[in-house]
Amino acid sequence: MNEMKYHLKCPCCRKGETLSDGRAKVTLSVRCEKCHQFYLADLDSLITRRALPQRRRGRP
Repeated sequence: MNEMKYHLKCPCCRKGETLSDGRAKVTLSVRCEKCHQFYLADLDSLITRRALPQRRRGRP
């Protein structure tokens, strides 16, 4: 089992985190489990920033 190398902290509360085992050109939209705020986690630059929630779109 691989251990997660990268821990991206929530920019709002600094307590919640997103875990990743590698870097990729991907940006995730995440809802913090601790403070329930939304943020974006960029797995390429390993930076997190606050974001507004967006509705999901239906499949094309």
